[in-house]
Amino acid sequence: VHVPNYFRRPDPNRPLFCAGQHYWEVGRPGYSRRKVAERLRRHFDIRAMYRNPDWLPSINFVLSAR
Repeated sequence: VHVPNYFRRPDPNRPLFCAGQHYWEVGRPGYSRRKVAERLRRHFDIRAMYRNPDWLPSINFVLSAR
């Protein structure tokens, strides 16, 4: 049985999942959906933001280069 450690803070320099790709844990302290979107908007245009109905904890961003 896998019991996640809800007190662990994400480390943006050390991805733990997603085959080494970068991700944020939206909803954790300091990583609200709004703050993540603000960070992405610095470098990209956000075309869409949605929840995956097959994996409800996820929030997906569709980005395009500026």
